[in-house]
This record gives sequence, C-alpha cells and structure tokens, in this order.
Amino acid sequence: MKYAAIGPLFATALCIIASAAQSADQEWIEAGARLGFSKDVRGENFNQLEMAAAYRLPRSWVLDSGWIIESRLNASAGVLDGGGDTAAIVSAGPGLALVSPSRQFTVEAGISPTLVSRHEFGDADFGGVFQFTSFVGLNSRIGKQTTASVRIQHLSNAGIYDSNPGLDQAMLGINYRF
Repeated sequence: MKYAAIGPLFATALCIIASAAQSADQEWIEAGARLGFSKDVRGENFNQLEMAAAYRLPRSWVLDSGWIIESRLNASAGVLDGGGDTAAIVSAGPGLALVSPSRQFTVEAGISPTLVSRHEFGDADFGGVFQFTSFVGLNSRIGKQTTASVRIQHLSNAGIYDSNPGLDQAMLGINYRF
C-alpha cells in the first residue's frame, strides 16, 4: 500500500503533539488520523489520509442547557491521492464545536485555508495550489480518551482560479483526547 511509509511519520507527530499537550496546560483537545473518500471528480476518484489536531481557543460559551460552544483551531497534514497522482496537503483554520453536557458527543464545523502541493490529478484540475476546506462533523467518545469521528468536507478554491471543480469527501477518523 502506497501509504504504508506515512504510518511512522503520523505516529511520531502524534507523540510530539501529545508531549506538547502535557506541557501546554491541556489546551490541545485531540489529535488523530483521518481517512477520506470522494465521489467522482472529472473521472477521477480521490482518497485522503491525514494527521489532524484541534487546539482550544480562549472563547467558549456555556448554554443554559449545559451544552458548550467552543472555538477551536483545527490543523491537518497528509496526502491526497487521485488520478494516479499524489500530493501533500496542509490546512489550518478556525472552527466551532457544540459539545454535549456529558462530553460524549461533539458537533463541529469550520473552514481552513489549504495548500496542496499539486493541483492537477489525472483529468481533474483544481486550478491552483491554494484552496479552502470547509467541513461539518460529529465526534463520539468510544473510550476514556478515544473518539471516533465522521465528517463531510469540501475542498474548493472559491473561484480564485478559472478551474474549480471542488472535491467533496466523507472522512472517518480516530482521535486521542487529551
């Protein structure tokens, strides 16, 4: 499998993030890995594998119902594969999360500026290397410090280039909560 060499890199990055979280007054929320699948884009199918982390920003609001709205900084780095081509992909940007009173479930949404190391994948041309990733997702705690996540995300250049087919993906993830 072409992604096998990335595993050790992700494991190392997760260890670095985990150790940083221990020394940063627990401001890191979670870190983990995600795998994405797409529908057909100009005859090409895409897969994405990424390491991701979320950092709690200072703003949060506790609702009367006990639900919490948190502001977050979401970041990810990984690979995007499609049309016989593979590219590095990196994103970071703000998000909001609606956290249940028990912290069992979290609904989140956000948008991030995104850089992709190439914009042509077979017959699909995303116009340029600068893109935006918007998403909505659901996390569910499956262990004391483990969550599973599902999200729908859209990659697009927002019309800043002539070609803008966009890429919709379903992402599945597993995360370690700090």
